[in-house]
Amino acid sequence: MLHLLLYQLTSKKYVQDILDLCYIREILGDTIDDFLDYEDDILKNAFNAYRMYVNLYGANESAMAKFMKYFLDIQDQYAKIYTAFSIKFPHLMKLQRECDTVQLKYEETRPGVYKITSNLAIPKPIYDENSFRKHFKTANNGRITHDVQGNVDNKTTA
Repeated sequence: MLHLLLYQLTSKKYVQDILDLCYIREILGDTIDDFLDYEDDILKNAFNAYRMYVNLYGANESAMAKFMKYFLDIQDQYAKIYTAFSIKFPHLMKLQRECDTVQLKYEETRPGVYKITSNLAIPKPIYDENSFRKHFKTANNGRITHDVQGNVDNKTTA
């Protein structure tokens, strides 16, 4: 959305297909980041879409199946757009695969058609965040520390 706004404000030409690719790729990347940062975000009390989902809908089998379906649908949408772009811009998409930093696996199922999957597992839901924080602090002598980038560091300092 921000990309489109910037293009319109600067009266620059843009290709809607590229913005569509950026949009779905950003959602996919953010969702994967939320899986990877889930426990850290609980400790920092930071926003995390997966965390909010667990708090709203619980972690019963039905709710988790719906979230997994949502995630797989995003992967499928990205695979379709990626496949279309691979035909139009093969060099650009090859570069995208090489630069991908969110642990996606690109499998060419037939020439020019890709299946995109992730090796990530959805983290186990944490029902009681206060108990989780308390347990973490107890295990780390009452400290929750963060490294320079804001990641939770479970090492204690003397």
